[in-house]
Amino acid sequence: MPRTTTQKLAELSNLEPSAAEIACEEIAKEFIESGHEPDLTLHTADYQESHALVCADRYWRMRIEKAPTCHTARLCAQWLHTHADNLSPAQVATIEEKWSLGYGFISSATVETPEETCCAPSEGYFSPREHFFAVLYHAGKLRANYNFPALSAHLERYRSGRTKDEYCDRPIIFALLAFAALGQDSDPYPGLAILRTAWENRTTHTTADVCLNALGAARPFPEQGHLLRAYAKEAVTKLSDDTAYYWLASGGFFTHDYAGALDAINKSLALLPARGSRGSHALMREQRLLLRQRITQEMRRNWQ
Repeated sequence: MPRTTTQKLAELSNLEPSAAEIACEEIAKEFIESGHEPDLTLHTADYQESHALVCADRYWRMRIEKAPTCHTARLCAQWLHTHADNLSPAQVATIEEKWSLGYGFISSATVETPEETCCAPSEGYFSPREHFFAVLYHAGKLRANYNFPALSAHLERYRSGRTKDEYCDRPIIFALLAFAALGQDSDPYPGLAILRTAWENRTTHTTADVCLNALGAARPFPEQGHLLRAYAKEAVTKLSDDTAYYWLASGGFFTHDYAGALDAINKSLALLPARGSRGSHALMREQRLLLRQRITQEMRRNWQ
């Protein structure tokens, strides 16, 4: 008798994390090949505590890679919301933001037109929350491509459109608006005001990361480095993860505090989880090693 998905996932508890991830990916491939969506129940937003979450993530990542469209993103959101009965609203929001922006990043080579991002009548009915997920997914592509004008226009269309809903004013939307504004405007202060709104109301790691990314990617302005370092210092007291320390290192680099920057980037590398998508892990590691190299080069230059 074939084993159920629940039985397969239960067998992973005795495996090393890396082996368990590979097994989750194989289970996800089985669902792809069968043409059926995963029959999984999510109980947490923490990847370290749930093989089901890892398996679901890998499944939808494969779906997105095969069809990198807002329609696929809406289907993903629909699946998530029908399998989230055991999750709190905060846990659902955590998964929504991580998946939507993450999937946007990995599929940023394919960017739909504004017309293509709209839901066609032939696609059937999708809820406002499912549209919100697709909006974040497309925003993730534009953010990854540093296409600040298109990102700003995309978000403003969403917030001013006929489908305006309760999700339009989520902190993650303001964080993305700040990213777009700071990346292109010669006057940083309107963008900084938007950033402050997002920061003060943030509830997820992803929103905090986008806020820090907005400062790091901003069109250069005098206070940029000091602000990035101040925000990142606040972030590490609450998050203490590899991303927060990466932005703290960036702020130190911008402000010529190379010793502090080196300490921060070393912590970022030490905290970088040796799990997750192997391609994404390699990219993040390369990004951090490059910053470390730039920091140490500046330290050596000061000796000359």
